This record gives sequence, C-alpha cells and structure tokens, in this order.
Amino acid sequence: KSIASGKSDKSNRTPQPYHVIVKFIGKGDNESDDMKMDENDPDHGNNSCKFFAETEMSRYVDENAFDEEKAYRMMAKFFCSAALPPQMVDDYFHRKMMRVLNPHFHVRASTVGKYCLETYEEEKAKVKQILRSLDGQISLSVDILCYEKRCVYVKEYLCITVHFVDHMWKLKKWILNFSCLWERCDPVEVILETLKDWDIENKISTITTGNEKLFRKRIETIKGVLKEKKELQLDGRLFRVNCCGNIISRMVLCGYKEIDGIIDEVRELCSFGRSLPLWYHTSDHLKQALALEAMGEFSSQDVRDNYRVPSAAEWEKFPEAENFVSDSSSSESEEDDVEEFPENDDGDQKNPI
Repeated sequence: KSIASGKSDKSNRTPQPYHVIVKFIGKGDNESDDMKMDENDPDHGNNSCKFFAETEMSRYVDENAFDEEKAYRMMAKFFCSAALPPQMVDDYFHRKMMRVLNPHFHVRASTVGKYCLETYEEEKAKVKQILRSLDGQISLSVDILCYEKRCVYVKEYLCITVHFVDHMWKLKKWILNFSCLWERCDPVEVILETLKDWDIENKISTITTGNEKLFRKRIETIKGVLKEKKELQLDGRLFRVNCCGNIISRMVLCGYKEIDGIIDEVRELCSFGRSLPLWYHTSDHLKQALALEAMGEFSSQDVRDNYRVPSAAEWEKFPEAENFVSDSSSSESEEDDVEEFPENDDGDQKNPI
C-alpha cells in the first residue's frame, strides 16, 4: 500500500515543500520486501503514480474538453433569446471575441441558423404540450396592427395571441403568430392555419378582436370552423365590447382628420423624425410647432424657399384640433378617478351594471 503526504517525514527534518513523499508499507522484514509487488495482485500495474496521474489528467480533460455541438446549441439559444440574426457571427467584433474565447472554433452562420431552427422546434414542441393540456381554457385574441409611414405606404400585421391561466394560477400571454398581411393574404386563412399548426382548434373558449375588418363576416367564418371541433360557450354568440382606450384613440383620429395633410408639412418643417402611430406623440410635436410658429421661426425667406409653410388660416386650425384632443384625453383621466362602486345614501355599495 502507498501513502502520499505533502509533509516531510518526521525522521527527516529537512523541509521539502511542493514535494510528494511516498512511503511503501509492507509486511516484509526488510526494505527490499516492502518494495516488492505481487504479480498476482489484481491491482498490479494500477498502483503506480504514473497511472494515477494519467487517470486524473484524463478525467480533467473529459470534464473541460470543448464540445463544439454544445457551444453551437448555447449560441443558438442566445441568438433566439436576443432576436439576433445568425449572420451576426460574421460581424467583426463577434469574430474577434470568438478568437479570444477559442481560436480553434470557427463559427459559421449557416450552422448557427440550423441550430436556431432546431431550438425553435424544440421549444415549439414544449409549448404544444402545454396547450394540449388546456381543454377549452384558451382565449384567443386577434388584432391587425398598422404601421403608417406618411406619404409612402401602410403595412398591416396580423397578431394572434393566446391567453390562459396555468397550473400555478398565473395569467399567460403567448404570441403564436405575427406576420405581415400582403394584398392577397386572407387573415382568416392565416388564423385557421395557425390554430391547426398549434393543434388548438378544439381548445378555444373565446375570441377577442378589436378591429372592424375582422369583426363581421370573417369572425363568423372562424366561429363556424371552431364549432365543428368543439361546442363554444353561449353557442358562440358575439358580444361587442368597446375598449375605452380605443374609443379615445378614434376620437383623436377624427379630430386630426381635418388637418391630416397639414401635419405632414409641419413634420417636414420641424424634422419630427419617424412618424409614430401614437396620437399623443403627434400632439406633443404639434404643440412644439405652434410655439415655434408663434416665435416666427418659419417666417424667414430661406425656410419658405425650401419648405411649404402652412398659411395663417391653416395654423388657426391647429388650436381647435388640439383643444379637441385635450378634452378627449382629460375625459379619459377623469374616468380613471371615478369610483368603481359608488356608495348610496345608506352607505351601501351599488351593484355594478
């Protein structure tokens, strides 16, 4: 048997730091017997320090060896989580970073893209498994979102979202499809294809949509297909519920309709940048433009030679539109301050209608 110690032997007082002293202890009468090893010993050949060192080294190498496939999988998860394209690996600083981490690992965009697709399919299978366990407990919301770039074009996007309560009683909101609607693209076909792809045609309990384009005949078509798979609650009756925020937004758009063309001219004068589909951003920009016009910023000949400046009559339309917008937004804030359950004279709460 062998004993390894990092300390010096008591019989030898000479310090021996960073050395390993091996003492062989046997049953022999002399030192030569202690040094002999039985060839019939099953551990013969495995008791050497060389074998011990090789075993430990191989174990260290196995645990710390670079796994290229594992590296690609982790990189794909990062790219998917950060919504980065696989072509990002060709970026100069990314290649420089990879050379520092591992000079022998040459990342390819095509390989990263392949692992990104595999990661998507793996996560999609997990989501499908969760949705399959929800029997008629999924609420579907369908929206058409518009991206308006003034004077150029309008793009429409279809957003399909599922809402449900999981086993931990937490409300979940998952977007299953977000795609651009082209001229010949029918939203109904996209919706039905999405439900079929995620295998939830017989799991839907309610459908919510906030767009007139989807509310009428198209929703009836979707309802008819779903009723073939599962009986809908209340026999699939449609209830029209208007959102307060949507009502305010429509009122503001009506107020801006009279000055829609002038807004484009003011945007070029003030360089508002990108046209955001948020009415309160437009309102803030118009207030700044009115303040600049009052200071005479748009009266110079240089400005008038390069831009079309609204006339005095057109400038007068802005305060009227802004007053309408201010009244609409203030009415929304007042509704937020009203008690949800007002009390009557007896101190009891009235039942909400």
